[in-house]
Amino acid sequence: HFMFKEIMEQPEALRRCLSPRIRDGEAVFEDFSLSEDYLKALRRIYIVACGSSYHVGVVGKYHLERLTRIPVEVALGSEFRYMDPIVDEHTLVIVISQSGETLDTMAALREAKRLGGRTLAICNVVGSSIAREADDVLYTWAGPEIAVATSKGYSTQLAALYLVGLYLADLLGTVDRSEYDAVLTEFQILPEKMERYIRTIYNKASEMDTLINELTLYTKIDTNRIPYNFNTLSVDAYFEDCAEDLSVELESRGVEFGYFNYVDGGVKVIADAEQIKRVVHNIVNNSMKYMDKPKGKINLRVKDVGDFVQVELEDNGRGIAAKDLPNIFDRFYRTDASRNSSKGGSGIGLSIVKKIIEEHGGKIWATSREETGTTMYFVLRKYQEVPVYE
Repeated sequence: HFMFKEIMEQPEALRRCLSPRIRDGEAVFEDFSLSEDYLKALRRIYIVACGSSYHVGVVGKYHLERLTRIPVEVALGSEFRYMDPIVDEHTLVIVISQSGETLDTMAALREAKRLGGRTLAICNVVGSSIAREADDVLYTWAGPEIAVATSKGYSTQLAALYLVGLYLADLLGTVDRSEYDAVLTEFQILPEKMERYIRTIYNKASEMDTLINELTLYTKIDTNRIPYNFNTLSVDAYFEDCAEDLSVELESRGVEFGYFNYVDGGVKVIADAEQIKRVVHNIVNNSMKYMDKPKGKINLRVKDVGDFVQVELEDNGRGIAAKDLPNIFDRFYRTDASRNSSKGGSGIGLSIVKKIIEEHGGKIWATSREETGTTMYFVLRKYQEVPVYE
């Protein structure tokens, strides 16, 4: 839960980290005490951190060296004290810590100050030990990070380090103005870009998850490894419940829903309630994927047709071509016009529906007109009590 939540929070965390520090086309660090004279005398930069923050340093090294033309060395916080680092008044030591309390990084910071180096902390927690002891501090403002694997902590640290590099390079005159302006422009639209990328990744992952689940289900159904739980169901009560669920779901998606029951109250069927609900939802989800009208409509009708109960699900979507209609229940079949992969269809949802209905002793079919809509029909045999004569 926290991992997913924090991944989705990255765009807003980046916005908090970057927006206040970019003003009128300039990178602004008002609280920094790094003077232009000090920077021009700078001979070496260390980046010291632990864990994922160390990996931020590994990436950041390349940006800092390219932008500032000053040698950069990356060191683990736990190793810095023992590597006999070459640190003096012409050395800037950047320490990175999400919590601001990492003990090895804290010890490295103190060693750098003892040797006469200047320290800059990049951390998330305001008022933390590292933030208090460093000469300068840059807060990432990523917010609490609960998950073990980092997400927004990493991305904000990396963005902050790159922005520092750009700021230093501008003061040193080692970056071309056109590059400086281009990078700042990219930084300003980065949160929106990340939002789109994360949403795309999430949608694709969800599609893959659905496909895997559908393939697994179909395999189990095909090999008779799903035990059906057949019970006597009141048609009136069961489909009233289905309609209520659909009404809430479709209303939230801006689709008009209608429910029409033409079956007497005492009519029953023998069916697996969970699997028939799966049939209904698969058909509705299929309709939603290919809905192309400004105001979508889906109707659920239940009719009495002699020995069977007929269920109809009608939509006003784009419809299916006559040549494709006989094949829509085949495994992995997609029509060119209305069932392409860009809509996230797996080509297996309707074949699952057909298999379930046939296992219930019923049948399923469809009618459709292009640009008008499609109606899916399936029938279930009525439950009829056999009189017992004594």
